[in-house]
Amino acid sequence: MAAENIMKTIQPYFVMATPEYHKGIVMNYGILHFYDYYKHTDLENGIMVVPDGCIDIMFENDHSGIKARVAGTVLEKTVIANENDKEYFGVRFLAGELPAIVNASMKDFVQHEINLEDVIRDKDFLKRMEEAYDKGQWMEGFLKLYKEAFDKQYSSPEKGNTKQLVEYMKNQIIAANGDVTVNELADKTGYTQRYLNKVFNQNMGINPKTFGMIMKFQKAIQKINQEDNSMLTSIGADAGYYGQSHFIKDFKRYAALTPKEYRKMILENNYNKRMNVKQVQQ
Repeated sequence: MAAENIMKTIQPYFVMATPEYHKGIVMNYGILHFYDYYKHTDLENGIMVVPDGCIDIMFENDHSGIKARVAGTVLEKTVIANENDKEYFGVRFLAGELPAIVNASMKDFVQHEINLEDVIRDKDFLKRMEEAYDKGQWMEGFLKLYKEAFDKQYSSPEKGNTKQLVEYMKNQIIAANGDVTVNELADKTGYTQRYLNKVFNQNMGINPKTFGMIMKFQKAIQKINQEDNSMLTSIGADAGYYGQSHFIKDFKRYAALTPKEYRKMILENNYNKRMNVKQVQQ
């Protein structure tokens, strides 16, 4: 039941907060990518985040050293703390992936941020991350530490089988643009609807319907980013929205702007030119 569809979720307002946004693609160990940016001095404190179904571990660097927080998905547009004149670097995990280094559940992080030191399994982790950061090797340092924790945490066959089932469900939901029912998933897997809902909620912190709505929105926002000349009505339809009013309503709820307003913003601010993307050596 390995996943075939991976939603490469984005946080566009992170990119808009800096002249140059660095992204390091991983796609392994449940990690989607690394990122880092220096926040503009002329912007208000705080930054808009959109629903993505993901957990981020976000580090910030100031005179007192490295601090880190674990942030789960929001369910609608939300402003989080993000101060000016600070460097931020982070790890975005695949949708629904619980970081192996934390002792908590996915539900604990939905619409919440928790200090990493309060949930970290290895209490020396932050110290070792500071050492890696000082050497200019924070991504390599994180991967080295994380590989060990990941292999240990997911070596249990029971956890592996449950994880595979949830991955299959996520794959089906993404492939169908969110338009798949739990009843249909039950027919495909042979499990009861009750069991699938239970397993999905335990592993994801949200129900299958909510996850589907978030994935539908993420597909739409990425299509707008990538397709400058496409009709917005076509983009909405391709993402699985059955009507323009539904598309506009959901998009504004999640992104704070209508699709038309959002496209105008990214074009005027050269969104794609701010991106510096590389593949991280593993």
